Amino acid sequence: MTEPTRPAPILFDGPMGTRLLARGLDLRVEEACEWSLDHPEEVEAIHRADCLAGASLLRANVFTAHRDGLERRGQGRGARLPRLLTQAVDLARRAGEGLPVVAALGPVGSHEEAAVHLVDHGVAAIWLETYTFLHALDQLPRLKRRIGQQVPIWVTLFNWRDDPEQGPITAQAARLIEAGAAAIGVNCVSCDDPQRIPLMTALRAAAGTRVPLIASPSIPPPPPDRPAPTPLEVAEQVLDWWRAGADGIGLCCGGNATHLAALHTLCANLPPRDPHSPLLLGDGPRPTT
Repeated sequence: MTEPTRPAPILFDGPMGTRLLARGLDLRVEEACEWSLDHPEEVEAIHRADCLAGASLLRANVFTAHRDGLERRGQGRGARLPRLLTQAVDLARRAGEGLPVVAALGPVGSHEEAAVHLVDHGVAAIWLETYTFLHALDQLPRLKRRIGQQVPIWVTLFNWRDDPEQGPITAQAARLIEAGAAAIGVNCVSCDDPQRIPLMTALRAAAGTRVPLIASPSIPPPPPDRPAPTPLEVAEQVLDWWRAGADGIGLCCGGNATHLAALHTLCANLPPRDPHSPLLLGDGPRPTT
């Protein structure tokens, strides 16, 4: 296959939750974000593995970090939120040794309080990850009012589709950009999704050249009658999202540092990445607290 001539993708890291579950996270009694305080060595080890595998930026362990969710786990646990957020960013920053650290916030709960704290503590971007279109459209202006123009906000959806009420994918993407999304894309869909080319084509039509596209697909388990694909085979499927138009690619559920290292190896044969990409943001504003 002839590769595109544009720059190699910016490589994001792998999923935190998947790997914390493998290390003993029990979602019946705790949130993944609490491991930054309760098991910091495990969180930092995952970040370091991704750095060694070739990640260009890291997501702090804050996907499930919001006060209400913590309170549901036990009275008073919501008070841990500021320390938890600070620790999550510090662990990623220490492991990354200068790599950009972004805050990927999940679709459950209100993250306005967390976003303000994370921006104050120096994250390079706020990433609304695994959202629906209407949820993202609602949250974007709320966050923009709270954090202003201090850092960009990225948005990735898991269920892009043409809709009779909201319009085609291109129209939905354009509305998210108008609402303030500095990057848009997709996450938590299978790496071999047959719709990846038409989806990325539609997103590029809305984004033009001014807004980068992100793809962070999942690695589904193989069917029972088939062997698991090799890391290199998985990496080839993930790289297809770059071939389809993504500027930044990473891994969602099921991914790990071995997959990321294979992806990094494949990218070594591509034209150099764009050093001025909006997805490479330095280390963000410096902490004020």
